[in-house]
Amino acid sequence: MEYSHERAVADGVNVGYDVYRIKTEITEKGSKVEAGYFIDKRDKLTRKVLWEQLDEDLEYEADQLDRAVVAVDQIRTIVRTIRDKLFIEIFPNRTEVPKMLIFAKDDSMPKISSEL
Repeated sequence: MEYSHERAVADGVNVGYDVYRIKTEITEKGSKVEAGYFIDKRDKLTRKVLWEQLDEDLEYEADQLDRAVVAVDQIRTIVRTIRDKLFIEIFPNRTEVPKMLIFAKDDSMPKISSEL
């Protein structure tokens, strides 16, 4: 904890980093899942999944995404964006993917699934 990232970079142990943030309409504004869709609710301790059909619309704010709800299509959008912009925007002028970290939030939340 006393060995800072900046010091590790100066010592040649770590390298610097750039943050590439992918913004979407859902991450900025939240969204709504219409009644009739199935969602799975996951117990945080046991991770047991229970499927439930929504009786009424479920609206959520941007700050609830990946905290109270997980939108499967949102995750796919992020992965596709990384794939499509990897050599054009994220790592221009490269032909091989360098080491990279992708940070994700906890997946022990209810998931909204529009696949059913």
